[in-house]
Amino acid sequence: MWVYTAITPFLDPEGRLTHSVHICKDITQRKNTEQALKESEKLYRSLIENYSDAIFITDVQGRIAIANQHAELLTGSPAAALMTTNLLDLLPAEARSQLSTGLPLILQGKNLQIESKMKGMGAPFTASIAVGAITEGNRVSRFFFTIKDISKKVDYEKDLALLNNTSRALSSAYSLKEGATAVLQLLCQYTGFQYGEFWMPMLGQTHTRMKAYWEAGNDYWPVTSASIDRTWDMASEKKHLFGTGKPYFVPDIRLDASIRRKGVALACGLQAFFSIPIVYRNKTLGVLGLWAAQRQENPDFDPAHLQSLMEKLGAEIERRQNNEAFKKFFTLTPDLFCIIGFDGLPKRANPALQELLGYSADDYGLLPVAELIHPDDAERGRAALEKIYRGDTCQNLELRIRCKDASYRWLAFTTQSSLADNLIYLVGRDITQQKQQREELERIMIAIENTSDAIGIATSPEEVVYTNAAFLSTLGWDVPRMNAIGGPRGMFVDPAVPTRIIEDLYALGQWEGDIDIYDAYGSIRLFYLRCTAVLDEQQQFKYLVGIFIDVAQKRQAQEELLKLNQAVEDSGNEVYIINTITRKFSYINKKGLDNLGYQRNELASLSPLDVNPDYDRLQYKKLFHPLLIGQENSLTYQTTHKRRDGSLYPVEVYLTLFHHGSETSIMAHAIDITERKQAEEELRIINERYRLVTKATQDAIWDWDLVNKKGYFGEGYATLFGQDPSLGSLPYWSDHLHPLDRDRVLANLTRVVNSLRTEWTIEYRYRCADGSYKFVKDRGYVIRDADGRAIRITGALADISEHKNSEELLRQFNAELEAKVTQKTARLATTLTKMQQEMLAREQVEANLHQSLQEKEVLLKEIHHRVKNNMAIISGLLSLQARHSQQPEVRTLFRESQQRIKSMALTHELLYQHKNLSRINFQKYIQELTQGISYSFRSSQTSVQLQIQADAADLDIVQAVPCGLILNELITNAYKYAFHGKQEGAIAVKFKQKGDLYSLEVSDNGHGLPAQFESSQSTSLGMQLVNSLVRQLGGSLHSYSEGGAHFLITFTDTSPM
Repeated sequence: MWVYTAITPFLDPEGRLTHSVHICKDITQRKNTEQALKESEKLYRSLIENYSDAIFITDVQGRIAIANQHAELLTGSPAAALMTTNLLDLLPAEARSQLSTGLPLILQGKNLQIESKMKGMGAPFTASIAVGAITEGNRVSRFFFTIKDISKKVDYEKDLALLNNTSRALSSAYSLKEGATAVLQLLCQYTGFQYGEFWMPMLGQTHTRMKAYWEAGNDYWPVTSASIDRTWDMASEKKHLFGTGKPYFVPDIRLDASIRRKGVALACGLQAFFSIPIVYRNKTLGVLGLWAAQRQENPDFDPAHLQSLMEKLGAEIERRQNNEAFKKFFTLTPDLFCIIGFDGLPKRANPALQELLGYSADDYGLLPVAELIHPDDAERGRAALEKIYRGDTCQNLELRIRCKDASYRWLAFTTQSSLADNLIYLVGRDITQQKQQREELERIMIAIENTSDAIGIATSPEEVVYTNAAFLSTLGWDVPRMNAIGGPRGMFVDPAVPTRIIEDLYALGQWEGDIDIYDAYGSIRLFYLRCTAVLDEQQQFKYLVGIFIDVAQKRQAQEELLKLNQAVEDSGNEVYIINTITRKFSYINKKGLDNLGYQRNELASLSPLDVNPDYDRLQYKKLFHPLLIGQENSLTYQTTHKRRDGSLYPVEVYLTLFHHGSETSIMAHAIDITERKQAEEELRIINERYRLVTKATQDAIWDWDLVNKKGYFGEGYATLFGQDPSLGSLPYWSDHLHPLDRDRVLANLTRVVNSLRTEWTIEYRYRCADGSYKFVKDRGYVIRDADGRAIRITGALADISEHKNSEELLRQFNAELEAKVTQKTARLATTLTKMQQEMLAREQVEANLHQSLQEKEVLLKEIHHRVKNNMAIISGLLSLQARHSQQPEVRTLFRESQQRIKSMALTHELLYQHKNLSRINFQKYIQELTQGISYSFRSSQTSVQLQIQADAADLDIVQAVPCGLILNELITNAYKYAFHGKQEGAIAVKFKQKGDLYSLEVSDNGHGLPAQFESSQSTSLGMQLVNSLVRQLGGSLHSYSEGGAHFLITFTDTSPM
């Protein structure tokens, strides 16, 4: 319920709060009406835009006001141009004549449908025109036109059979995937298309495809090879197909500019294309695509009927998703849910209701609802059930329901009955505390009405709107009689008094003093008046509240004050009064003392610091400061109170400042919010779970409750591994780990749980339902309590089998390439040896030998050139694979591998450009390699300066390749990690030769290495590769941090002289 509330406080002569007046107005209907208007306008626009025919809405003269997309396509004019056009000008004379004849029927509220030859909208065609009137009240304000091209007839019997068969297929399908496959089969059977595809991410996989061999014989027209099958799919064209939300027909793919990969489509044998969105209740759930192996001018089926088919499929998808969502919501929501049969017995109750009332799930099936209702509410409950059995809905049905411990709680229900299923659905909330507070408010209102003080409320000095019973009995004035004499101003003997009161109210917010006033009988009487003002949002007077106390009855008023004090003492909430000077409690009511466990004689020694462990003296001073300086009239905050026994409970505190005499105090109302906090915590856990699930929507989601030893497996386990998610548990998961991975994974998980880490990432092999294993990457997030103990772990499994296979293929390729190079090098070495032997043996063939040696040099250069080209091809393949990967980690891995191959390829490139085929100029190599790496990081936000100092030395190819890879890894790491948060930086590379000793140093002025960093103990792939290459060189690696990271590699020249 939406409520507008105004609250007015009343103070006694000493400035203490005595009571408050609450004025509430129900604005629920206005809020609901505003929301309904918004939803109706949105639905109206959506219906017009998604209508399969051309829609025109015109004024009474025929001028177009609204036109949908089909109207723009039919007329060939954009919407802006149509807004200046009269629709009657586009219709032929024959159609205008028929409309003129049928106008009286249209004005009577009937629809008119005619057929006519259209010639003013592009190519001539036969159109079916329907016209209806739109009325506002009793007046026709607009006309609704639909124009449909009926030149080409459609086989409606075939379409009807398709719809009926589709309905049967969906109703009998065990899963959505089976239903989607059945729909594809039927579409290919009833239409001229041979290949179909669904793109529905909610199925747990990207696509569902179907080859229609029963229509095309044994000739598989569309995709015929696995490589092409992975390349062509609707997901790559989803900008044009999925994003439009409307049917899309392409007669010839070659002529449509929106299809980007025409070559791939033609290679798959695809010619024509038709897509239609799967929409249900204005929500797009996916896209269906049909392909034909030949050009088609128009689909040989009615798109509107196909849209109906899609709505059936969408409804089935929505129904199954809603069922699953309802099961989770039914279990997890803190609201109270119950399903009751028409026999009066509960069928299901959610955990929240079970916990609140104390009954188990088995108890509910044996307890008639009528026996749980409080006897005083039984008649109201029976009347509500009679309405429900008739199919009516009950809103905010308030009943007292018996708990298992024989106590009663107030519950408010909203009901909805299903006559077809003989079931009643109830959604409720616990309003026990609200009822108690409402009863307390009613008691306060009764006290106001029955107080002996005369209370009046006015909107101005000239108009009064409320007087209590004491006002009439004491002064003789009621509202009509007082307004008849000019309002409250007419009561005052001194006419200047109201003006002074208004001035003081503006300045001080209140006024009090003795005044002479006329009663209704003309007598002058002395009264003590206390007046306060209620301001509106513009800080203007909204109400003037006056309390008139007969001086002769002051003693009686004091007695009434004692009664009010007793009401505060007996209040159901904790009430505290704090002395602003001593900062100690001057008063605590009975409820506060009972909750805290103190005696009243201990009050003098207590301060807020004793009952509130969350605040110290300085914090309390800051909290009270806005009240004491008048910056705030009241403050509300939540904190924790500590009982005498040390136990804690949460409270919501409402602070107000009041004055009595020369003393200023703070009144605090504290409400125990333990139950509300528990509900908020449960809701927070639910929201946290859904947020974490959203982070891994395309993977196999899991959630382990470590406290209650419960597990949750998502639907991804069925999709990826073929397992039943309902069997999910920690032992079930560990039993499916590969035997060689189990100890490693469980030990790693135990270390993370027992530490303070919150993230867990590991790769291992997981057994599927069919016994096969898949490589997976498991990412988990550890949720801990306030003490740091792990209470939940949630995360997702990602299938990385293809990535692992790609790594294995790359390793095999590198091994084969190295073997071929070694083989060719060995053959070349043998040939050179024979040539040298022949030179020594036969001096006469020296000229021929020299010529042969030149040919071998050309051959060796060609080998280096081809090795370089092969590595370029590998680099290109890795780049292509990285662009197709959806995982950032995989793309990074491919880019790093690509850079390493480029560093080896540069070695071979310099070899075939150098005169010496076995050694390269390493100074030139360093310059070209660093330039290439710098170019690859050109998009970085940090400006990095390269400083190179290299001696002009030649390195043997055996040492040049590992040196180049080491240099690539260290410079790349510096770009990636050294300058986070910096705008500029520098990387220095030094290469020195001293005899047979070489030194290679790479340093930067970045953040430096992590504390206690040991290069030999690093687990990163890059540092492991560097250590391996240093060992291959037979050298040593030294690293340290001093103004940045420094790496020094030293090795000796091992090449033969």
